[in-house]
Amino acid sequence: MLTQFARLVRELPVEFFTLSYSGSDTHSRDELESRIRRDLASLVYDHLAFFQRFDTISVYYDDGQGAVSSALHDALDFVLAKNVADFRDADHHARRLLQVADYTCTIERAAMAYDSGKQSKTHERFFGNRRSFMQSYKKQLERKRFR
Repeated sequence: MLTQFARLVRELPVEFFTLSYSGSDTHSRDELESRIRRDLASLVYDHLAFFQRFDTISVYYDDGQGAVSSALHDALDFVLAKNVADFRDADHHARRLLQVADYTCTIERAAMAYDSGKQSKTHERFFGNRRSFMQSYKKQLERKRFR
């Protein structure tokens, strides 16, 4: 099933980017929120022509982390015109692309674990050894990275 879903993701016309922070990167919620806001605003500025092609940009987030939610709103409203970003509830049953986003995050997190040699037995059970994971999942997904 995982292999079939990976194949589906490879065929979809989607691109992704990730922002990743460890607990040692920030010392408070405010510092984390500030870094996310700055990094997201920078990414949007760097690709402004891409984002300006759209009248509305739908943002799906489940508001699971207040710092992320606040940073998303602040950064997108700052860089893009007000009301261009349409913030919507993330419902995995209604929004199939959220499952693609979850898959992407899972692969990115697994890649960090494999790179640091801290992969779990679950990683190895689902993805195999590091070489197999990199060839079958990470390398394939990397082609979809937003550039």
